[in-house]
Amino acid sequence: MAALAGTPRGGWSSLRSGWSSLRWYVRGVLGGSAYDGYLAWHARHGHGRPMTEAEYWRSRSDHQEANPQGRCC
Repeated sequence: MAALAGTPRGGWSSLRSGWSSLRWYVRGVLGGSAYDGYLAWHARHGHGRPMTEAEYWRSRSDHQEANPQGRCC
């Protein structure tokens, strides 16, 4: 019985870690991390103020509509 005493804590830790990994993956696939990448790029190379998140997504959407590319879906 003593061996099982630590299981819930370890189980929650594993569940939390798994959830975090899944969330990271889904954000990457759906493009949710694109703004974070833009901010990192801007910190290294940008001049002036970075776009707000709303401005970034509007710019990205406008660019995709002006330059259509083949997509899987």
